[in-house]
Amino acid sequence: MVTINIDGKFVGVVLAIVLIAGIGFFAMESLKPKSTGYATALPQKTELFTGKITNMNLEPGTYEGTGVYDKSCIDAGAGMTECDGGIKTDKGVLNFHYKHNMAILPCIAPGDGLVVEVLDSEGSAKVTRTSSGGSH
Repeated sequence: MVTINIDGKFVGVVLAIVLIAGIGFFAMESLKPKSTGYATALPQKTELFTGKITNMNLEPGTYEGTGVYDKSCIDAGAGMTECDGGIKTDKGVLNFHYKHNMAILPCIAPGDGLVVEVLDSEGSAKVTRTSSGGSH
């Protein structure tokens, strides 16, 4: 049988090293990002235009569409631009006349995914860009 004589100071030093290493390990684990299962992307910027449907009368409601043209853009002053955007829907191509600040919100462009909310029988509408498919 082998007998090992261990000094009390040696045991104390070994225990201190193990304790410090254990604390360090748990501290590092607690600093790691936790997976929650939830998406952590930044919130999407809402791109909302207000204006008027000028080429047809639609019942108030919501229509999905795609941008097909952007034309007749003119300077409306104070940093604003006035444009006509074409939006292809199941009701046909809507001409949406709107004002916007080009520095903040680019024009409706061909290929953009859009949701049109017709607000009244006069054609007042809100258009939300849901995806960008074209060049602005």
